[in-house]
Amino acid sequence: MAWRTRRVAVTVLPVACAAALSVPYLLLIDYSAPRFLLPAYALLAVPLATLAADGVRAVGRPRLRAVAVALAVVALVLHLGTQAVVLGRNVADARATAGQYRTAASDLHRLGLAAPCLVSGEHAPPIGYYTGCASANVSGNNRDTGVPALLRRAAREPSAALARTRSGPPHYARTWTSHRLPGTGLTAYLPARHG
Repeated sequence: MAWRTRRVAVTVLPVACAAALSVPYLLLIDYSAPRFLLPAYALLAVPLATLAADGVRAVGRPRLRAVAVALAVVALVLHLGTQAVVLGRNVADARATAGQYRTAASDLHRLGLAAPCLVSGEHAPPIGYYTGCASANVSGNNRDTGVPALLRRAAREPSAALARTRSGPPHYARTWTSHRLPGTGLTAYLPARHG
């Protein structure tokens, strides 16, 4: 259709850019999230809208064209409705998760963590934020330090290593004192001098 309407460049350019933006997230990294593809979706919206409009215009009879427009509107309304449901669920999940982070931060304060302090392990960046502590991780997507540097820092300031309750302590915190954080599914491990 782009070829027939002589809009090949206008159509191909955003599609090519969307493909180029998608490749790293789809093929080159070992984790992903739907939000990573939002720029690609935005680039694809223009050619898809043009395709839909051209498809409606291609219908010869006025009555059939009205049916095509009505079907397109119904499809759009259904899509927006499902997206509203998904958004509602995601907002509720985000509120619950933030509540768990605040609960963990409150429990860590009761255990003696106060700035300057360090939180590492499971969900360290957001829990560190709510606690007022710096965060550091030795593995995973948020890895930003090594074990020796983390242990040196933990020797100087109040620190906690977080792990899912069922998984046990991180390897560098095996000798630290455990403290369950009720309502979070997490256990905090504190060096003996802080525990």
